[in-house]
Amino acid sequence: SNGAGSGDSWLARLAAWWLAPARRPVLATAGLLVVATVGLAWLRVTPMPERQVSALRGDSQESGVQVLEPQRWNGGRRVNLRWEAVAGADAYRVRFLSDELEEIGFAGPLRETHYDLTAAPPAVTGRSTVIYQIEALQGLDVIATSATRSYTRP
Repeated sequence: SNGAGSGDSWLARLAAWWLAPARRPVLATAGLLVVATVGLAWLRVTPMPERQVSALRGDSQESGVQVLEPQRWNGGRRVNLRWEAVAGADAYRVRFLSDELEEIGFAGPLRETHYDLTAAPPAVTGRSTVIYQIEALQGLDVIATSATRSYTRP
């Protein structure tokens, strides 16, 4: 017999040993581990796009809408919340928040960069301290948000 025949026999026996029914679950598990390892390695080397997260508290310049000091008149009984215009914004929304920072009402969409607090929703008018946040809108999308601010009535 020649060397080629014994080589086929050896290769056939090795293949039969590896593909035996008892080893199929082991091979399937090994295959899954290889795929998972390659997938995780790909995730580690692929740069992820940066997510823009709106901070609820913080510097208003970083969060997008610059809030100005409220303007008071009529002995402080009338208060005008004010903010600077945001490029690309076609409207604004004032969100009113509870002490737990949950939304309790809103005003808007507003075309102006100010809001008369006497027109606030009923859930807001009875509070001595008003917590608010300004959102700049482009259509229905929020494109910028202010830091959370508060105003205490005199």
